Amino acid sequence: MKHNIVNAAVALLIGATLLSACSYSTKMSVVSDIEEVFDGITTVEIYGGPLEVTYEGREGVSEVALNAYLESNKPEGVEITYEVDGDRLMVEWEQGDGFSGWGNFKNKGFISVIGPKDVSLKVKGGSGTVSVSDVKHDRIDISAGSGKVTATDLEVADIRLTVSSGKLEGSDLIGNVAAKVSSGMLELRGVDGNVDAVGSSGKIAIADATGKVDAKITSGKIELRNIGELGRLVGSSGMIEAEGAGLSNNTEINFSSGAIRIKTSDDLGDYNFDLKASSGSVRVGDQRSGNSLRINNNASKTVHGAVSSGTIRIVN
Repeated sequence: MKHNIVNAAVALLIGATLLSACSYSTKMSVVSDIEEVFDGITTVEIYGGPLEVTYEGREGVSEVALNAYLESNKPEGVEITYEVDGDRLMVEWEQGDGFSGWGNFKNKGFISVIGPKDVSLKVKGGSGTVSVSDVKHDRIDISAGSGKVTATDLEVADIRLTVSSGKLEGSDLIGNVAAKVSSGMLELRGVDGNVDAVGSSGKIAIADATGKVDAKITSGKIELRNIGELGRLVGSSGMIEAEGAGLSNNTEINFSSGAIRIKTSDDLGDYNFDLKASSGSVRVGDQRSGNSLRINNNASKTVHGAVSSGTIRIVN
């Protein structure tokens, strides 16, 4: 009995020690408080981790202003650093080599950069929010892990937007957009260019895009409004709803299981149609079929579509 009591006491002591080791103090300390201005910067890279990250471009501005702040209850574990290498500025949320985020680890802060509109920019967040606005360049890369990405007022030839798990929003974009969300919501509004959108599960919503839109989703919904030209629309299961969508020789629909509803203002007589449904129905205008529908209007453009189980409907 005495040995059992001693063993129990030792176990409690060890447990208390481990709990203390993995539970950091809730008292927050200022780790980084940065205000700097740089000249001659043409390239900016920001790696924000869990922090809120913003880049705002301004017309006529030549300097880059950095404002960053970080508080943590384990101040020896993290910091915000910056480095200038020629015309390149890199700002980074860093985690110490021996640091573990397991336990009651807390931090809060932000990285804010204001600079020229014409800048080469790469921004990568972790679980925080990333917001980029008013940038004009050849290419831009904006991404986040489990967080939110917002991109507005970009005039960039090649726009790359990525979120692993979270939400991606883009508006007033001039250029071709490649957007990807593994799990979550992808929403684009006002794109003067082509769009290539990919989602694993969730929803893809695109409105007011002047160019060709290609969209692929594994499981979920593709919602399109006022699209210049439908390209390849691909999915395993879910739904496609398109309204005010232009057709083209590039329009090709492939869905395993789901419902495809397309409303177009184009003259259906300007296209040939080759649509198939293994189990379901297809419709073009007033013409319907249970399995396949081939319409030859002696047109130069043909719309292709196939669904294993479900429906395809294309109407005015």
